Amino acid sequence: MIKKIILSFLISSLAFANYIDEFNKKNYKKALELAKAQCEIDCSDEKLNLILAKSAEKLKDTKEAIAAYDRVLIINENNIEARFSIANLYYENNNPELMRDELNYMLNNLDLSSTQKVRINNMLNNLDNFTKEVAKPYFIGLNLGFAYDTNPLYGNDNFTDFVGEKIRNFKNEKASGSLSFNFNIDGAYNLDLGNNYFAELYASLNNKKYLKNKSENYPDLNVLTLAINPSYVRDNHKITLNASYDFVLLRRAAFLHSLNMGINYENNVNDNYLYLISYDLSKGIFADSMDKDSNFIHHSLGLNNVFAYNDNIYYFNLNYDLENAKDSFSANSDFKNYGIKIGAIIPILNKVSFKPSFGYNHTIYKKVDSSYYSKRKDNEIVISSIFDYKLDYNQSLSFALIYDKQNSNHNFYDSLNYTSMINYRYEF
Repeated sequence: MIKKIILSFLISSLAFANYIDEFNKKNYKKALELAKAQCEIDCSDEKLNLILAKSAEKLKDTKEAIAAYDRVLIINENNIEARFSIANLYYENNNPELMRDELNYMLNNLDLSSTQKVRINNMLNNLDNFTKEVAKPYFIGLNLGFAYDTNPLYGNDNFTDFVGEKIRNFKNEKASGSLSFNFNIDGAYNLDLGNNYFAELYASLNNKKYLKNKSENYPDLNVLTLAINPSYVRDNHKITLNASYDFVLLRRAAFLHSLNMGINYENNVNDNYLYLISYDLSKGIFADSMDKDSNFIHHSLGLNNVFAYNDNIYYFNLNYDLENAKDSFSANSDFKNYGIKIGAIIPILNKVSFKPSFGYNHTIYKKVDSSYYSKRKDNEIVISSIFDYKLDYNQSLSFALIYDKQNSNHNFYDSLNYTSMINYRYEF
């Protein structure tokens, strides 16, 4: 009898080691098989059920995962890891009320750290947004804000030698800083077409008005955008077609019409990583006859990577842009651009998130500028810090600081601009 007990213990210990090894090797299918086999012998071990639940979750076996997490909580009702995991499973399977109950139980009954409390409150805020989206298929947003640019015309005080019939020394005087008022209204309506097909109808009106005398020629901006974005979703994959029209009112009463077509492919690889590949084609048509030769075709290719870690979101984006204006005589009309941007979304307090980012762009122009006997090449660095505060269900407030520096081999185009901005948003 004693030999049988010892043999049973050894077999149980070996199986325990095996499914842990398979799980650590990320062989979740084998780990799940071994854990379930062990569970048929004895299912009272907390770690056994955790590994069984995690393996099932990785394999998208939601029913098995929830059942195993439930057994963990029967054994130890204070297992915070299991409670977070089961709350996320409720969210992913469109059970917002069960998720809310689980999160509120944790807040009211468990001894949580301040970081864990912030995490739960952020999850509850996201749940409010999810419930809001499910409850109504549309949104209308209103943005009001002020910004101050130290160098709104992106000029400099450099002396430049221009070559023509004779060499002329010219000083590019930098304009003074200016405050601007920003107004934006946007909205979307989402249609569920059935069989995993969806469509979004989107519109926005953006206005930026510098609080300066018109004679100073500051770049006020007025943009109307209309778009329709059909999409197809299956499992972790999403394909979206983009079609939009932009009407832009420029300085000196000039108009720009822009027609845009694009396609995006998104793959949500797992709970912690997704990537997006995008291509856009734009045709710009200037309505003012003086600008007709600047009509352009613009190609844009992008690869966006998004990572989730410890409730923070990190992203790493690569972009390539190519623009041609075949009839233009300007040396600054045809170019290609290589860009990189990294950033994060970091919850730091209840309802407050910090969004830092760093961007670098290298632009090469196609034509030789006769004033410099060379092609123009620019390097631009943009660093931004944004703080978002969610006031309540409908309202948010954001504050941004932006550093934008451009160096060019043609020093006429060097610039440095600091922007500070405050914005209020109300979403219906």
